[in-house]
Amino acid sequence: AVDHAIKTIRPQFARYNSLIIEVGGGTTEVMLLKRGRMVAAHSLRLGTVRLEERVQETADAAGQMDDYIRENMRINIELLNNELPLSRIRFFVAVGGDVRLAASVIENATRHESFTIIERADFEEFVNKVQGYSLERIVRSFGVTYNEAEGLIPALLVCKYFLQATLAESLIIPDVSLREGVLMSILSGKSSDSERQFMRQVRASAETLGRKYAFDQDHAFQVTDLALQLFDQLKNEHGLKEHARLLLEVSGVLHDIGNYINASGHHKHGQYLVQNSEIFGLSKQDISIVAQVVRYHRRALPSSAHASYSALRTSQRMLVQKLAAILRIADGLDRGHARRVSKVSVELGENEMVINCKHSGDISAEKAGVREKSDLFQAVFGYKVLIQ
Repeated sequence: AVDHAIKTIRPQFARYNSLIIEVGGGTTEVMLLKRGRMVAAHSLRLGTVRLEERVQETADAAGQMDDYIRENMRINIELLNNELPLSRIRFFVAVGGDVRLAASVIENATRHESFTIIERADFEEFVNKVQGYSLERIVRSFGVTYNEAEGLIPALLVCKYFLQATLAESLIIPDVSLREGVLMSILSGKSSDSERQFMRQVRASAETLGRKYAFDQDHAFQVTDLALQLFDQLKNEHGLKEHARLLLEVSGVLHDIGNYINASGHHKHGQYLVQNSEIFGLSKQDISIVAQVVRYHRRALPSSAHASYSALRTSQRMLVQKLAAILRIADGLDRGHARRVSKVSVELGENEMVINCKHSGDISAEKAGVREKSDLFQAVFGYKVLIQ
């Protein structure tokens, strides 16, 4: 949707690096693009509601807010610089109602059919001025509600400090938000491309989290690919939709990140890390499911005696069982982290599922791995798993 809104200047994005940001209530969504190709997507714990909760109502609330945001920005900018130095960003795209409000009232803004451009100096001047406004003055001046007024200054400050970390000389502000854009694409019957792009963004965010915890990328990608092959061939058995496939994909990427803490019990460590992380495009409910799938990719099977699992709804517990059952098989197929199995095809009998493997070299270890990890699959789907 953002891409569509700025289509008239899109060719320039293919030549330079760019950043897309949307400040929400709970998180700030950031996407980094290197010459038009996305290299990272983050869901940062830096939303307007979170910021308001951290700053007490005092006479110097504005100063506290500024200091708190500056400190958090320093940490987040360091994180982003590891993937694409912000000092190399030429295009800065700010999305959301708060920046659209700024675009509507800044006199020198240049308005186009579906986006507005604000010069960096004009935006910074506006933010600095509004930062000193009371809530009542914001409501009166801009015709917004008190709830909207409370989030305006934090959102604009986050955008300002991210902007100052880049080379961008202006802000590009589309007339749609990321979330509105997805809805518009669906309503217009053009949702497939948007959905694929959205899924790529979620995958990129998961990979970023994996790199943060020094995951074995080759193994993670191998297991994920095999898990998705199995998922696609077992559609009639599991009856799950595309969103479940996305959760399996994220789980595959992150299944071993617990090794960052300790290889012993890494499935439990991984559960903790996922549960306490933000992943672009996933709700808290989605993250809880992914955390449980990571938890059950090895060792003990899901049990009502496990508090975090039993806290899920029945349908969610069933989803965890199905996804974890598939992930365990895929993990077994790369037991030695040697990526010997490149492709699988499934044949279902009355009581058995035969997995035919296209492979290189001896896969005795992989066969043993599947035998050891097929217990949940047999319990959930009723098939004994055989490897050929």
